Amino acid sequence: MKRGTRIFLSLYLGFVVYCVAMLIFGRTGVLASRELQEYRGRLEQNLSGLHDVNERLAAEFESLRSDPDTIRVEANKLGFYAQDQRVMRLGNSPQDASVYSIGSLVIEAKRSSASDGAIRSIGLGATLIFYLFSGVFRRKPHGYKER
Repeated sequence: MKRGTRIFLSLYLGFVVYCVAMLIFGRTGVLASRELQEYRGRLEQNLSGLHDVNERLAAEFESLRSDPDTIRVEANKLGFYAQDQRVMRLGNSPQDASVYSIGSLVIEAKRSSASDGAIRSIGLGATLIFYLFSGVFRRKPHGYKER
């Protein structure tokens, strides 16, 4: 194989290895896309949960605006009582605290994609390895004689 052909094939193979590595391990590769799809699924699930919380709070808000029984119960929780109500407090009874769940925070995980420099190094390494091996395994010219 001629030297120019060896160089061309080495560069071509190195470029192919670089492209395949970038396609699989790069910032926009298959693995990074899969991680982004999983993150998108978690975000959509969280958004669905937030819609449920919003509907529940909107229903509770409407109930507080219009239902006298709900208003009375919430006023009692705050310590406001009607004139005809009597209050009995027990020392060991737990206090009813209103805690609202406002959803969860979805944090994007660090991507496990390889750096561009590492992928370039893999492509360059494949180029050099192919060039060296093509020189080792090349056939001897027909007119070559050993002394």
